[in-house]
Amino acid sequence: MTEAPLLAARMLCRRVRDGDHDITILDSVDIEIAAGERVALLGPSGSGKSSLLYILGALDSHYEGTVEVDGRRLDGLGDRALARIRNQTFGFVFQAYNLLGHLSALDNVLLPARFGDGVPNTERAREVLSNVGLGDKMHRRPRALSGGERQRVAIARAICHRPKLVLCDEPTGNLDAHTGAEILTLFDQLAEDRVALLVATHDEAIARSADRVLHLREGRLT
Repeated sequence: MTEAPLLAARMLCRRVRDGDHDITILDSVDIEIAAGERVALLGPSGSGKSSLLYILGALDSHYEGTVEVDGRRLDGLGDRALARIRNQTFGFVFQAYNLLGHLSALDNVLLPARFGDGVPNTERAREVLSNVGLGDKMHRRPRALSGGERQRVAIARAICHRPKLVLCDEPTGNLDAHTGAEILTLFDQLAEDRVALLVATHDEAIARSADRVLHLREGRLT
């Protein structure tokens, strides 16, 4: 029997109002992602990549169509239910890192757990930071870390709670080639653990390493 996709979206449309006109950002997008699959999402700036990630990750509910994650439809759920799904199912990695400057790397990794239903697992956070090569820097604040180290903290934060799907928006956009290669190695490790990855990127190395490459242009997926 064929395994059901971890994520399935059908006929996604996202529109925004601009004066008297509607601008279509996403137009009838269908997408499926299996557990452990690495999918690269390519497209020019303004093509709708970030908007798609926000909808799939339950960060934006202003869309038409359906999104089903791990057998549960997102459309129609309230804010609390969506927050629980985000916290338990997804990990998010963004180009801007989104780290809190007054917190250490360790506390940044623990932050999502403090907003969740469980007890923050400091031992797990230490383990993940060690796995991304920051075991000796976990008590440093972001300003004392390089760009690549900050991105590794962001990845550690995204995977600390063992998500089923990690959504990445240009995760290597601010990194040098060496650090970008280290991030790819981390992604390989996630895939081996059956964590799915959807990566919006312009990075050809990420596209080459993916199991599948999707192209988004003018709101349409090919």
